[in-house]
Amino acid sequence: MFGRTFIYGLIFIASVGLPYLSSQWSKASNFIAGATSSSAATTEPAAISNAAATAPLLASLSTPTAAEPPLVGLAEAIRFDIASSWLFTRWPRVTAGLPEGNLQGYRVPLITGTTEYDAAGALTYYFNPEQRLQKINFKGSIGDPTHLVGYIVGRFGLTRQVSDDPGLHLYQTRWNGKPINELKIRPVRVVTSESLHARYDVELTLINWGR
Repeated sequence: MFGRTFIYGLIFIASVGLPYLSSQWSKASNFIAGATSSSAATTEPAAISNAAATAPLLASLSTPTAAEPPLVGLAEAIRFDIASSWLFTRWPRVTAGLPEGNLQGYRVPLITGTTEYDAAGALTYYFNPEQRLQKINFKGSIGDPTHLVGYIVGRFGLTRQVSDDPGLHLYQTRWNGKPINELKIRPVRVVTSESLHARYDVELTLINWGR
């Protein structure tokens, strides 16, 4: 089971948005993936050794003086009545300067809680020139997506879609046959007793067409 410190390390690396840390995160991800694959074919002591070896690597990629990200629930974080100024009062670290077309992005680390129903990852808010929130993007992990799906479907009206990929849980809202809002959930390739908080990869995109 993930501890809060380990989750904070992952989210810090995923959310800063700097080229150097992005490259280091790629290395860390490959290292963790290799350790996980190796542990599946070895005994429990070997798995513990791999986990212990990963900790110093994650620690080296974080800033000791950085404040821990707060726990922010889905209903508070995933909504469109948000001002960019609010982000700086809610999170101790915000990565700005992320343009996408005529939108300006602000990225924060989202941790909704510490149970397997909670999500952890990088959340990006995109504001239009009028400083109105136009788009929300989230990429992260979750142990059990039941509560996440319930909130997104109930709040934003996404519906389950049939996919050619049997491993993909796909929810969308469509306009003229094209997806507008989309939630993708995939099981990770390897799940261990130490990764019950990250059994699924999550990617969410919501667009506010009313503004």
